[in-house]
Amino acid sequence: MRTEARRRSLCVIVPFAHSLRTQILTHARSFAFHSLLKPNMVLAGAQADQADIRGAAFLTVRALSRAVPPAVPGIVFLSGGQSEETATAHLTAMNQIEDIQRPWALSFSFGRALQASALKAWGGKAENVKAGQDAFMVRAKANGDATRGVGDLTAAGESLYVKDYKY
Repeated sequence: MRTEARRRSLCVIVPFAHSLRTQILTHARSFAFHSLLKPNMVLAGAQADQADIRGAAFLTVRALSRAVPPAVPGIVFLSGGQSEETATAHLTAMNQIEDIQRPWALSFSFGRALQASALKAWGGKAENVKAGQDAFMVRAKANGDATRGVGDLTAAGESLYVKDYKY
C-alpha cells in the first residue's frame, strides 16, 4: 500500500506524466539504460494562448523529473509544429533550468523545426545546395548551443503547425 501511495505522489497530475511513467516503469528493467525518449514538450495546443518560453520549459522539465528515471540517458524532443526559433528557445530554456535535477541529456530528434529553413533555402534545386547547407549549419549550431543552455530565448519565425496534418 505504501509503495502505491509513493508511486502516485511521484506522478504529475497531468495524464502525460502518469502515462509516461507507467510506460517507462513497464520497460525500465531492460531498456532504461539503452533508451532515448522522444516526447513532445509540455505546451498548450496550437490554437491556445501559449505560456512564456521559460514557463513552458519549467513545466516540461518538472513533468519529466517526476516521471523519467535517471537511468534514461537522453530525451530528444519533437518540435510539435513550433517555429525553428521557438523550438530552439524552449530547448535552451530547458537546459538553463537549475532548480530541478536533470540527470538526462535534453536535445532534439530531427523534425521540421530543425530542417525547415534548410529545405526552403534548397528548394530542390541544384544551384541552391550551398544555400541549403548554410541554412542547415545555422540551425545545427543554434540547436547544439541550446543543448548546453546557450542561446537566445526570444523566439520569432513562422509556426510550422499544420492543422489536421497526417503522416
